[in-house]
Amino acid sequence: AEKLGDFVPYVGGVAHAPCLINPLESLALVEDANVREKAVQSLRKLAREHSDKDLQEQIFPLVRRLATGDWYSSRASACGLFAVVYDRLDAATRQIVLSLAQTLAADDTPMVRRALAAVLGELALAMVGLPPESDAAAAPSSSSSTGGPPDPEGSPEDADRLLSSSPSAEDSPIESAAPEVTPTFPVIEETPQVVEARGQIVASLLPLYTALAYEDEQESVRLIALEATVPLARALGATLAEQHLLPSLQKVTVFKSWRARCLLAKKLTLLQVVLGQ
Repeated sequence: AEKLGDFVPYVGGVAHAPCLINPLESLALVEDANVREKAVQSLRKLAREHSDKDLQEQIFPLVRRLATGDWYSSRASACGLFAVVYDRLDAATRQIVLSLAQTLAADDTPMVRRALAAVLGELALAMVGLPPESDAAAAPSSSSSTGGPPDPEGSPEDADRLLSSSPSAEDSPIESAAPEVTPTFPVIEETPQVVEARGQIVASLLPLYTALAYEDEQESVRLIALEATVPLARALGATLAEQHLLPSLQKVTVFKSWRARCLLAKKLTLLQVVLGQ
């Protein structure tokens, strides 16, 4: 599963890359989370190797099959592919991707909702022309540190692990003497396409973010969705983020969950950077 994404040169080049789809699709369906996540990461690599035509005709049908599959593992795997294909699809197919995301946000299985929550940020950035630079979001539902099988329902231990292993869970100035480095983000040019995409984000993605981050019954889902706060703010731009994103963040300050409040606190500096641009 991990190596097949690098097999394009060995099957005759980009023209023959679609022959790798079927074995990776089979691996993306398995229950073992580690295997499934490696398969999704390989599929993300494979999608980048496809021409726009082949991606539309070969990869997108795969994404739709996975997203509408009977098994939760299939639907969870589909989420990891949304952002890498979105920017290269035609307008009508992009709407289908957003519709699939809306359906999965209401999925009965928390593991599927966690998988979608993990990619909301990168999908928002892809919508404004910033494709994913990392495949880390493709592995939102790793098995526990005990090495056991993943629990589709989630657990308090999942939430603790998510918070402690979060990329944002770096040492604070109080805990470390190392000076903080203020991050910088690429400037998103305000083109007509970006303006239109931001309208789509407000209409399509923000309701999903609200449902997953503030209303979902599973804490692990809420925590992963909150990780999308800064990428969403970047994608929206300062004005729209202040109008549509910041007011809802006040809900977190009164959450009973200390994990959610802690996670939001760790995001405040980055939010200030984003909103100050």
